[in-house]
Amino acid sequence: MSDSRPAGPPTWPLAHRITTERLAIRAYVASDVTALHRLVLANMEHLRPFIPWAAHEPRNLDERDQLISDYRRSFAVGENFRYAIIDAATGEMAGGVSLHTRVGPDALEVGYWLGADFEGRGIASEAVTAVSRAALDAGATRVEIWCTPDNTRSAAVAHRCGFTYMGERLRDGLALSVWILEP
Repeated sequence: MSDSRPAGPPTWPLAHRITTERLAIRAYVASDVTALHRLVLANMEHLRPFIPWAAHEPRNLDERDQLISDYRRSFAVGENFRYAIIDAATGEMAGGVSLHTRVGPDALEVGYWLGADFEGRGIASEAVTAVSRAALDAGATRVEIWCTPDNTRSAAVAHRCGFTYMGERLRDGLALSVWILEP
């Protein structure tokens, strides 16, 4: 019996847009530069303790434009899948959610963040559930969440979304809590 997947890294058939009851979760587009820039700058101190990329902030608008170009290229070639979380009722950007290929050839890792004004409404759980379902539907055998042990809000999202706590593992010399969701 042979595996039907082609040799080499898998190609993930992930949609550019995922909708939920309250959210439009969509791949970043060039016109997101200003909204993303404002949201990140307004939340730098809120994000910095738990979001590794926040250490590189603040960026200027040209750097943010390049970052979105990099997000779009990475999505197109199947390296990472970064989405803007948009409040469907208002059209306002609330944060971001992503699927990363760094946890193995058959799995995807979810990353997520919200602006402080959007926390406490179930938005992160709704977005994580939606992209996790998309990952499993695309053929992932598991979806993982890695977060710092003191990030209790992220751990609560993982728990609410049905992930199982697997303990701590090292990544880049840092002990991180690992949560796994399997079909």
